[in-house]
Amino acid sequence: YQCDWISDVCSSDLIRIYYEELEQKRKAPILEDVLLLLKGRHFRLPGGSWLVMGRNADENQKVAGMRLESDHLLYAADYIGPVGLLRTPAHAAVDMNNTQEDTLLAAALLAGYARRSPETEFMDVRVEGKFPATVTVMPVTDPDIRKKYRKNSPAS
Repeated sequence: YQCDWISDVCSSDLIRIYYEELEQKRKAPILEDVLLLLKGRHFRLPGGSWLVMGRNADENQKVAGMRLESDHLLYAADYIGPVGLLRTPAHAAVDMNNTQEDTLLAAALLAGYARRSPETEFMDVRVEGKFPATVTVMPVTDPDIRKKYRKNSPAS
């Protein structure tokens, strides 16, 4: 499913998925994760991370304000667009290679939602975290690809 706006149904589905995953891993919920489920547009990435993007200036501020020390904050370097928070949930297995791949995919998804000219082939995205960087990515604009990473997200 796809939720482009927060509703009680979407939020409850996301929270249910989150708790089901916790139950499978026999882990306790983390308040910061649950609160993050109530904000923005969410994506589940292949390495286990999830990306939450603000849909407007107000949500961008709220999402950025929920950053934990281990999170990465992403934003388009030269364009107006969403702020993204990349989090690896405490219950997810962490693999540094997967984390790097998730970061690049998160940057490409975020770039796809930035306001840019249709001719823009590549964009720079700032990644703030333990190792700050600017990455150059091709924006993901294909709705099928976006949908693939939103499906069953513990934060859509």
